[in-house]
Amino acid sequence: MNKCVSIGLISLYVLLIAAGSVLGQQKIAFVAGVEKYRNDEFQPLDFAETDAAELKTELELLGFKVTSVLGAAATTSGLRDKLNNFINQTKKLSSKDIVVVYFSGHGLMK
Repeated sequence: MNKCVSIGLISLYVLLIAAGSVLGQQKIAFVAGVEKYRNDEFQPLDFAETDAAELKTELELLGFKVTSVLGAAATTSGLRDKLNNFINQTKKLSSKDIVVVYFSGHGLMK
């Protein structure tokens, strides 16, 4: 795992421990890691999937229900479908619940 992700995970731990668990609180997360792209403009990444998988494991240890998209499932349609389902889950949450969204990969603004 690279140094930035390690620092990010430590920060996330501190934040979540400080927040504590409220009785009945839901904790959900969306974690995606994309290393390979169909578009040749984007160079393959080395650690996007590994970083996302490690964060998924850590969040699960903290009691999160994690929706993840990694590897071959991390296509445009795969990401869109899983993210839409995740967004629908968030509509049922209250203000005391915790939501984490993490994406490791290239970004493009249109």
